[in-house]
Amino acid sequence: MVTQSEADSRRAPYLEKARRDLAEREPDRIRGLAALRLRKGWSQKRLATEVGTSQPHIARLEMGHEDILMETARRLAAALELSIADIDAAFFAREQQG
Repeated sequence: MVTQSEADSRRAPYLEKARRDLAEREPDRIRGLAALRLRKGWSQKRLATEVGTSQPHIARLEMGHEDILMETARRLAAALELSIADIDAAFFAREQQG
């Protein structure tokens, strides 16, 4: 299970690198919030923890099944060390992807 592997301090860096590599290898396929998260090397659970929400909420945002609230956008920007404009661009890119 990924959560157990992330808790293992020996495995966590490898998972983070794998996520960063995936985002780099698949820029045309992985867009939006998922791309920002993966570039950071984070799981959905990790991003949810950093933002103060749930993993299913992050999944719904990534899939475009839920509109983002401004407060959530601010917390995502802070957690990912990005601007609100970067978050907006990521959501726009996800909408264009379909």
